[in-house]
Amino acid sequence: MKRLISLLLILAVCCGFAACSKPAVEYKTEIVGEWMAPGMNAAAVFNADGTGELTMNGKHTVTWSYIPDTDRYVVNGDKTYSVAAGKEYDMAYISIDGVDFYRFDDYDKALTLLVSRRYEDIIELTAGMTKIDTNTSYDLANGVTIQFTDITVSRGDADDGLRLDFLVMNNRTDKITDGLTLSPNYKLYLYDRIDAVEKKDHGVLLSSLDAESSANGFLRLPLDAKTDTTISQFGRVIGVVYFEMYGSFYYIDLGDYFR
Repeated sequence: MKRLISLLLILAVCCGFAACSKPAVEYKTEIVGEWMAPGMNAAAVFNADGTGELTMNGKHTVTWSYIPDTDRYVVNGDKTYSVAAGKEYDMAYISIDGVDFYRFDDYDKALTLLVSRRYEDIIELTAGMTKIDTNTSYDLANGVTIQFTDITVSRGDADDGLRLDFLVMNNRTDKITDGLTLSPNYKLYLYDRIDAVEKKDHGVLLSSLDAESSANGFLRLPLDAKTDTTISQFGRVIGVVYFEMYGSFYYIDLGDYFR
């Protein structure tokens, strides 16, 4: 009887230990190593001892730790960053503040993927639009047409741009008095920016035009001062300028001129 009681006590103690013990938490270290962000002036180094350095909007000494409950990393420096790790096309990556970093060995492959995605975005945007060709007539209104006689790269003190030389022809029997305007939209990817630059502009082509006459003019489309570094990184500026003329949309591929 005493042996039975002793056995039961031993079993009770063992069960108590089992109930108190917790399964071991997996502490991940996949963040350790050197990383670069394609298309951005950003890099990161995370050491196995929890220290590191983050170069993004300046250089920062940081510490890092893994949070099992969220399966994410926390990086502390000038501020606190929540960092997710993953894998894409057999490439490991970490995402910091929306910027994706890849291993040094995968940099070229990651850059090719980034450029490809940006091209896909521009192709999707311009689906259904007509690409502008020089010396082709396009309708502005009934009896009024425009030809872009030349499209050239324009350099400025603060930024670059395109110069559109055009010829407007008024084939009507009445004078144009209300003016002709163009409102171009921009979407382009520049070096050291996470997302595309998007903006809208407004230009006056002509204030008036006599009946059955024509007039020459030009319109400058300003871009940004980072076209040179963008070309160096991506091979060209990936983006378009697009606008509506008499109910139809047209676009100019910036990669044809900035490459």
